[in-house]
Amino acid sequence: IGGPLGYRYCSTCNIFRPPRSKHCNSCNVCVSKFDHHCPWVGNCIGERNHRFFFMFLIGISVLTIITSMSSLQILLQAYRKTAVVEDPLTPIIPSSIHNITTSHSIPFMHVDTQTYVERLWASVLSMPMVMLFGCFTLLCAWSLTSLLIFHGMIISVAQTTNERVRNIYQYGRVQNTEDHGCFQNWKCAFCNERPRSLLPSDFTDIVVCDHSYPETLWKSESSASISESGELRAMQRLEEEEEVNEEDEEQE
Repeated sequence: IGGPLGYRYCSTCNIFRPPRSKHCNSCNVCVSKFDHHCPWVGNCIGERNHRFFFMFLIGISVLTIITSMSSLQILLQAYRKTAVVEDPLTPIIPSSIHNITTSHSIPFMHVDTQTYVERLWASVLSMPMVMLFGCFTLLCAWSLTSLLIFHGMIISVAQTTNERVRNIYQYGRVQNTEDHGCFQNWKCAFCNERPRSLLPSDFTDIVVCDHSYPETLWKSESSASISESGELRAMQRLEEEEEVNEEDEEQE
């Protein structure tokens, strides 16, 4: 028992967790094929919900990109409509006329001399919330798209974020037995049947831990399937503890 991909005993959950699993301090459970704990969804990302998390990243990345592009389009429309002249009563000549004529040939028309920077600043001041919202969604789109690409990369090589950060497979120190090629890895990630939850349905039940039979623990078998010898040893330990407590009370 042990090693980077071996069975390890979790003293908090009192189980032998399977390979690639890890105990999450935030959720207080052992997560199968632990990827990371995401505070934005309030849950751990693991074997049963990684595909849904990846689709969530696709949806929210597309949403932030569309929102940023819409904000930019609104600002561009405001930029085109923004034009301040010295005399408000003086008409503004169109750009097509300005290319043909000059201010000397048409003295009653005034050419817009406002710079592009001033027009851009005026358009931003006219819609400050659109500008702030666009900048915020642009930053979100950048970070979310980068995270989406990262998860696509680790799916292609059949790794998890936890394994990638810890560099378990770096320099060939440990062979990744789950890597079956890019296409097969994507197929396993999205087309395989979703595994059932190994958590007990009732957390109030007493779990009898028998270190002699670890395979009956991490497979989440019911307490009835645990060997009789393990139950007898557990009952003996409880009786011994009760006897020790009674002796201590008598001495006091």
